[in-house]
Amino acid sequence: MRHDLDRALGLTAAWAIFLICSIGPILWMLVGSAGMDAVKTAATALTGDRQRVLIRHTFLLGTGAAACAVCAGLPLGISLARCDPSRVRLARFALVVPLVLPSYVLGLAWVALADTPLAAWTYSLPAATAVLGFSFYPVEMLATEAAVRGVSSSKKPGVW
Repeated sequence: MRHDLDRALGLTAAWAIFLICSIGPILWMLVGSAGMDAVKTAATALTGDRQRVLIRHTFLLGTGAAACAVCAGLPLGISLARCDPSRVRLARFALVVPLVLPSYVLGLAWVALADTPLAAWTYSLPAATAVLGFSFYPVEMLATEAAVRGVSSSKKPGVW
């Protein structure tokens, strides 16, 4: 009983700290910049045509990058998990390199391709999605590898 209470208090404190540190500054900024009509000004700012386009592009960039990371990281994670752990050390190290590089470095490398026939595509939303997806696929790869390694490959009688 005491353990459940401690856990509930810990989770409540963690959520409170999260809300204060992440949502609080945004609310403070909105109220401070808008004055007394904060809600009306914020609603007007968020419903403008330009803001709707930016919100849509942000959503597309995030979901596209996540989908790209899953498409690249999932099969790699499964492959690494099914191999002998001592033999995949070098491959895992090489595949994790994009995670330690800042995404803007990968973006600059992509921009360096602007002198090629890909120049028109370089500054597009799909290109930004691909760069972010391929810079974060190691997160998906490592999570998938850990999950697959946790699953027993031996069959027990009567268990599917």
